[in-house]
Amino acid sequence: MTSHTRREEKAQRTTTCSLRTQQDEPGVEIAPRTLDHVVEDARTDLELVVAIAAGDRDALEALYARHRRKLWSFIRRYVADEHLAEEALADTLVAIWRHAGSFRGEARVTTWLFGIARNQAHSHVRRRVPVPVDVTSGLLAPDDAPAPDRVMVARDELERVRDAIEHLSDEHRETLLLAIAGELSYDEIATMLEIPVGTVKSRVARARRMLTSATTTRSERDDEEVAP
Repeated sequence: MTSHTRREEKAQRTTTCSLRTQQDEPGVEIAPRTLDHVVEDARTDLELVVAIAAGDRDALEALYARHRRKLWSFIRRYVADEHLAEEALADTLVAIWRHAGSFRGEARVTTWLFGIARNQAHSHVRRRVPVPVDVTSGLLAPDDAPAPDRVMVARDELERVRDAIEHLSDEHRETLLLAIAGELSYDEIATMLEIPVGTVKSRVARARRMLTSATTTRSERDDEEVAP
């Protein structure tokens, strides 16, 4: 089990919440835990939201189980502090329960979910902090390189990416994270941020160029520093 998987399961366990309905009825216990016990629900996302609005706890767990990985991935990259990210994820679950009745179906359910997650992430971030970014295998040294060398390259690349994302403007950083971590379409992001689709495309493209430029420049600078 990787450290990323352990963190994800820990975050899922922290979403065990005592929820109250909008009418302040007695607490309703929602306990997703790792959600291994949740049986795949054949209902659509929209049908689940309607059921949640009617007080169906199983529907809430089913919807959360279906989207938890992407929600956690987005929040974890938006909120650098792991404990705050866990709180934001738990509060996202609470908000879904409380506000399901206000969903009008004007956007896709996933867009609505990530809008909630985005709001909760915003509320847990009071200042800019380094953004954790996973390093994929493509950032590692060649397979025939010694293991310590591969680890060192991965750490260097991770630091470069973190630093580059941290220096993006808020609007470029947010749009890029919604597209990559949230895996939302440009249309969904445009709906969520209330901006034209063309603006979303240009922000993502510019953010990618800035990241490429920043990481390349730093890599070249590091190479110059270690050159004999």
